Amino acid sequence: SSPELAAAYGRDALLFLASLENDGDVHVRGRGQLIIRDMQGRRVRSVPLGTGRGVIIPQATLDFGSVVRGLAPGEYEIEARIDYGGHRPAVARTTLEIGGEHSGILEVVGGRAMRVDVSPAQIELALQRQGYRAATVTVTNHDTVDVRFKVYAEELLHDFDGVPITVEPGVVLPYSAVEWVQVRPDEFVLRPGQRRNIVIGFQVPDVEDGGRYARIRIQAEPAEQDRDAEASPIITDLGVSALLALGTELVRSIEVGELQWEQIPGTPFVRAGMLVQNTGNIHFPITARMTLLRYVPASEEIVGDLIVQHDERWDIIEQKPAEVSGVPVLPGESRFVQLNLETPFEPLTQYQVYVEIIVPDYPLQRYRLNFWMDADGVIHLGTMPEADNI
Repeated sequence: SSPELAAAYGRDALLFLASLENDGDVHVRGRGQLIIRDMQGRRVRSVPLGTGRGVIIPQATLDFGSVVRGLAPGEYEIEARIDYGGHRPAVARTTLEIGGEHSGILEVVGGRAMRVDVSPAQIELALQRQGYRAATVTVTNHDTVDVRFKVYAEELLHDFDGVPITVEPGVVLPYSAVEWVQVRPDEFVLRPGQRRNIVIGFQVPDVEDGGRYARIRIQAEPAEQDRDAEASPIITDLGVSALLALGTELVRSIEVGELQWEQIPGTPFVRAGMLVQNTGNIHFPITARMTLLRYVPASEEIVGDLIVQHDERWDIIEQKPAEVSGVPVLPGESRFVQLNLETPFEPLTQYQVYVEIIVPDYPLQRYRLNFWMDADGVIHLGTMPEADNI
């Protein structure tokens, strides 16, 4: 325990730190997330690490930290995920046991993750309803110690942000391909600098057309554990998403939830978002584009001896992609589309937010919301009243 940290954050608080070292020759921007699960795999907490992001210059290390309060006594699995712009986030997992009576901040040294990699990060195959197909992935040990790898298949499922989540043991998802997966080899050791190919095969029975999915989970840990080390063992997770498209009757369909919005407290800014669900039978990516328009009423302007009349119009004042995960949306999954408007609203002005949801080979979906700001700086949904009624 640490009295200093306890005084700063409270006696029931836990401080989590994850460090990311940039071994490359260009700067990267890291975005961290801390996921806490119970030992049955159920998610208990999910919070950003630190402010959620930071720039890491070459050969530098940046700490991502968060304080979590109110965890009940028990054993937990801690997962740190830092997305740095590579083809997969850096992921490290360890376990933590919280006693019923602990004072201050419980200090747990989690060790370091293995410097390993697997490529590609995604397998995408098209095949008939019945047959066998295989793909190869390459595992590389970039570390300075021997690393043991274990490979197995599990259910593939994502949360609203496209982050893989653990499915409770025994649960089989409707579009699962886990039972079809054959991995060769499923356990091996690589010395520093070595690499090895893994064959991921799929023995597909006669089933209905559509998508089938699995996550190939590759766990890496030191081949020889140091029993005298203070750091608890940490497992580095690598994941390969297996996306199968079976047959020819592949249906793309989406259902868009209500566009939710709020005024950021104490500011003239609006943020909004919506959930988009895949109601078809095949995976696809979702992108979105946002446009903010400002209403300009009809007016007259005197230019010399002439009176120039200007018609009413809508001016585009901001247009940019919305924030949505680029991970393909599997059947039944939803993605959150985040709209962060950077233009401050002005009093007694009418605005319109125009959102386009884009799915490949599917009709463009458009949605609109009207906003206006009153003289007191409060933003309202709808159309601004006539001037004599304000």
